[in-house]
Amino acid sequence: MRHKAREILAQFRRDGFIAPESESAAEFGVWDRLTPGRVLLTALQLELNDRRTEGRSPEGIATDLGHEEATAVITGLLGDVAALRDADRRGRLALSGVLTLLRAVIDAEGYTGADVDELLGFAEDAARAALRGPVSGPWDAGSPGVPAGERTDLGGLRVPARPDVELKFVGDKSGHGGVLAVTVVHGRTALQLQAYHRTPGRSWDTVRADLLAKLSRDGASVREWAGPAGVELRADVPVVRRDGTPATMHSRFLGFDGPGWLLRGVVTGAGAAPDSTDEWPYEFFGNTVVVPEFANSSERNTIPLRIP
Repeated sequence: MRHKAREILAQFRRDGFIAPESESAAEFGVWDRLTPGRVLLTALQLELNDRRTEGRSPEGIATDLGHEEATAVITGLLGDVAALRDADRRGRLALSGVLTLLRAVIDAEGYTGADVDELLGFAEDAARAALRGPVSGPWDAGSPGVPAGERTDLGGLRVPARPDVELKFVGDKSGHGGVLAVTVVHGRTALQLQAYHRTPGRSWDTVRADLLAKLSRDGASVREWAGPAGVELRADVPVVRRDGTPATMHSRFLGFDGPGWLLRGVVTGAGAAPDSTDEWPYEFFGNTVVVPEFANSSERNTIPLRIP
């Protein structure tokens, strides 16, 4: 696919428009299998994320696209699910726009032909991996594919054993007693983990929709975001400091549907800031193992934990 994508990109850069044969070969808009169009889109996405990680504004790319169209596509490809859906609905997520932005990035970076080939190779591998679905966790305790690694046994959860984190436990105040959740603190970032039994009609999609509606009603600015752990919520919640001055608390809500369970993670602190690229909360979340059978927990909605 990378070779076909290379031919389409070369034709566009040479002629300044998409030839009918290139349009047909790209199969842009077909997302359930690997196509040259998906490789080109992924290549642009990789470059935009690299620019953001390096502290260079992706929106600063000089292109022939209108500012509104370019911003909509770039914002969507950086992870804003709502922006991507809106760009697609308005016809802004088109092959011509992707090629225009990709050409601008290639020119701005001064890429050689070999550089472009390497980028498209990376993009094909990334696109193929995305189609296979997530290859990392969280994991079910009964899964044969749980990766090796030392973990701390918390009963309903087994979390990565790391010397640089502190575990703080959240007690159950509903009358059942015991521990419901654990907060993992690393530096100025915290990740709270809580596992639930799945019930009919209850999944991360439905929980996320309910949570988005509730946060919005409470005055928070919330958006769906395609992050390393899948679709998450990023919320900016208005709060009042102890001295009475207003402030904003940033939070990221992660979720994963396992076989009969749902794991939710909430990132707060520095790692939840809009410009944070801190990966440890996602790595910790993805390496967590859920033990749904712990302590006859099927009688309760929440899978309980224990203090090690």
